[in-house]
Amino acid sequence: MRYICVFHYIKLLKKHHINIIFQVEKSVLTLLKYISNDAEIIGPNDQIPDLDFHCPLLSLPLSFKTVSKSIPSNVPYLKVDPTLIDHWASRLGVNIKKKIGLVWQSSPTHKNNQNRSINLSNLSQVLNDKAEFVSLHIELKDEECDFISKSDFISHHGSDIKNFNDTAALIHLMDLVITVATSVTHLAGAMGKPLGVIAL
Repeated sequence: MRYICVFHYIKLLKKHHINIIFQVEKSVLTLLKYISNDAEIIGPNDQIPDLDFHCPLLSLPLSFKTVSKSIPSNVPYLKVDPTLIDHWASRLGVNIKKKIGLVWQSSPTHKNNQNRSINLSNLSQVLNDKAEFVSLHIELKDEECDFISKSDFISHHGSDIKNFNDTAALIHLMDLVITVATSVTHLAGAMGKPLGVIAL
């Protein structure tokens, strides 16, 4: 989700008083439509109108001559739908313990997945009754489902997480997110959420 990392360059473009059309992947379309009035957000299959200029988002830091001292750092820069926050707050229940979101696997289709993922069982020493642990995954392997069903410390909501809007709402409700290097890393960072990244 690298376009999330540099999404604030859209705001820099907007300062030049130009109309911006931002084409994004379907998985984040509704999320970005909600959080920004700085650009017209369209999906990958939408018709692109005639343009004067086109630039890949990851080329914008070069176009703006970005150096380490001038990297935009206005965090948080992603907002969450309040109705989804209320929905998930009701699902998770009253905050008695700290809530910690967990992501231990990257996409199974990622070519480097084996170097970006760990086994859920490796986190067994972390899971305890001092906090409430919440899986931020949608799909799990059979052995992971079995592990969670036998654990008193971690919950999993599976297909109830329909898209990145739901993931963002869950992240909003967490006190901390612990994750391997995935899109959740960038999403939590863009929301200004305390974040621990598992280095492999």
